[in-house]
This record gives sequence, C-alpha cells and structure tokens, in this order.
Amino acid sequence: MYISGGSLVDLMVDALPKANLPYDRVRMFLCDERVVPYSDELSNCGQYFRKVIPKVEGLTVQHFATIDPSLPIESCAAAYEKTLVDTFGGSDRNPMSLKFNLLLLGIGCDGHTCSLFPRSEALRV
Repeated sequence: MYISGGSLVDLMVDALPKANLPYDRVRMFLCDERVVPYSDELSNCGQYFRKVIPKVEGLTVQHFATIDPSLPIESCAAAYEKTLVDTFGGSDRNPMSLKFNLLLLGIGCDGHTCSLFPRSEALRV
C-alpha cells in the first residue's frame, strides 16, 4: 500500500480499524516522507506511528517501509529506493517498474500531492 501523509493520516485513523485487512500480507510505503526524526511532528511516518498504529489491531511499525532520517538525503533516498526494489523485485530491478496494489493519496487545497506542488521546480523535467 502506497500512502501519503498530511490529512490522509487522520482519515486512516478512522478507516483502517474498520478495514479488516490481512496485515500479514500488507506493507506500507510513504510517498512523501520528510527527512526528519520520527518524533518530529513533520514526520508523516511518525504521525502514522503515533496516531494509526495504536488504533489498528495487527498493524505494527514493522509494516512500514521506513527511511533512515539520520542519513544524508541522497543516501536516504538511495536506501529507500533499494527497499522498494528489494521488496517488489522484478527481473530488471528497475524502480520504475514497481507496481503497488493500492495507492491512497491526498490532494491539498493548492492541488499538490505527494509533496509535488504546482509550478514547483521539482516538476520541471
């Protein structure tokens, strides 16, 4: 499951306890985590750890593919990419060929999603 942070966290607090998911077969990946400690209010993963896990029987920290916020940002991104590729495999080990069963993404009032903001330099290719 590929999830975003922000307002989606609070929706997941209500929805996941009712979902009755087979958590032995579920892995959560964050599409827009911030490189801050999980104790920081800006950490989306930290928000899930604090708000969602206590409400969902069978869901633990181990269900989340996490970043190592102590690493330099380039190393952190490379390690997370490796986690994605290692989890989903594939013969070519190409991160662009990864397929998720479910994506739950929020959209901000300014139209942003996954920390991609309209008219941002990050969108210029």
